Amino acid sequence: MLDLSVRITGYRLSDKNASLDHYNPFRLIGQLASDTTNLVILLEPGDALPFGRNRSGPDPRNLPLGGIESQPAK
Repeated sequence: MLDLSVRITGYRLSDKNASLDHYNPFRLIGQLASDTTNLVILLEPGDALPFGRNRSGPDPRNLPLGGIESQPAK
């Protein structure tokens, strides 16, 4: 399992990132089986998201690491 943390004053990881940790929203977690390219991590202005919040969907620690790169453009 890979754990990637980001802390920048005035910004937070967006919950649009596929691998955002459900319990610790300052990090992405997931599986990395090989080299990867084009990982896109979205940060947004704001205070940190609350710890231990509920989020629908599967636990990202068991899925391939991902940001927003696989989401359709709006």
